[in-house]
Amino acid sequence: MKLHGSLNIIGNDLYIGDIKISDISNKFGTPCYIMDENLIRDNINRFKKSIGEGNRVVYAGKTFLNTHMVNILKDENVGLDVVSDGELYIAFNCGFDMKNIIFHGNNKSYDEIKMGVEFGVGRFVCDSEDEILEIYKVSKKLNKKSKVFLRINPGIDAHTHDYIKTACIDSKFGIYKDVDKILEILNKYNGCENLEIVGFHCHIGSQIFSKDAYIDEVDEIFGLMNEMKVYGFEFREVNLGGGFGIYYTKEDSPIGIEDIVKIILNRVYYNSNKFNLIIPRVYIEPGRSITGNAGTTIYKVGIVKEIEGVRNYVSVDGGMTDNIRNALYNANYECIIANKASGSRDYRARISGKCCESGDVLINDTLIQIPEKGDILAIFSTGAYCHSMSSNYNKITRAPVVFFYNNEVTLRSRRESLSDLIRLDI
Repeated sequence: MKLHGSLNIIGNDLYIGDIKISDISNKFGTPCYIMDENLIRDNINRFKKSIGEGNRVVYAGKTFLNTHMVNILKDENVGLDVVSDGELYIAFNCGFDMKNIIFHGNNKSYDEIKMGVEFGVGRFVCDSEDEILEIYKVSKKLNKKSKVFLRINPGIDAHTHDYIKTACIDSKFGIYKDVDKILEILNKYNGCENLEIVGFHCHIGSQIFSKDAYIDEVDEIFGLMNEMKVYGFEFREVNLGGGFGIYYTKEDSPIGIEDIVKIILNRVYYNSNKFNLIIPRVYIEPGRSITGNAGTTIYKVGIVKEIEGVRNYVSVDGGMTDNIRNALYNANYECIIANKASGSRDYRARISGKCCESGDVLINDTLIQIPEKGDILAIFSTGAYCHSMSSNYNKITRAPVVFFYNNEVTLRSRRESLSDLIRLDI
């Protein structure tokens, strides 16, 4: 088991900084997401320092986003990648600089494109020729000029879960690296008054541990950039996405932030020199690697069911409504009973939720301290794709989010109330 950031064990209790986790549960209830803002800011600054002046860190908002997270991004002067009008609205409402927005999405609606053009987002990422045309038409109608990355699908297998691979040939994302098709697009919009294609974008997947996957990605994109140069197109920007893996369990061996950025930049310099290309401005889009390890979700233990010769079930007061990743990806986590933190972890159990669903499992198989009803269970590394993918299945209210910073815990997203469940009904 590995503790991240400000988490520590004092006596028999789990703490974040000087604050006992059980005290947080008493104040804010359970389930509850706890985000370590110190670790979030530290990770952002490690990326910024590693990538250097002139290049750009763009946080992947789909990972975790609320108004406080946007304010952190503003403070740290990094970009934000959004994939919907909702994410864009949150950023706009917080006064985020729209020029630092990159608008993703393989199927943006007309209204989303119009909103992005009106707000003046810095870059659109386009996955299809049809979408480029739509952005052009909206931009022309509004008398604006939009800047666009072409998302290229290089056909790379990043050796991750099938659901989070994004650069194989069989994917809804990106334009396959067909030179003739890409040239046709570039020629069509070359010199266009209302749309400028500024470079290529590529994202090969998520939770990637292989440095070779990133080397292959850079090689493929720069090989394509070299082919385009022959026809008179030389780009000054390249967006290489994210997908940097993190530690969830001892089975994971992530590459450090500084190391993976160095690998990417060195390959950019190598290819730029090899093909005699202008060294482009490099964008990267980390998300999970910024917030993942910074999140801890706490639950209260309820029913403990022991089936002799089969399995022990420890049910908690949350589940797939606040963390669907096990049900969706068979994702795994580490956990601890926060009020018995220094005790022996030799009780084998499956951590299950309260939903009316057999697949409502948070951890398939783990060792914890002997559980009792009322114990506080902490699951680590839940800062990515948990709150952002939460739901009201079974009409369960969404959990609150608190942030730990400078040894204080502050509520940043309140718990939903029962009345919230019917506020949209007519």
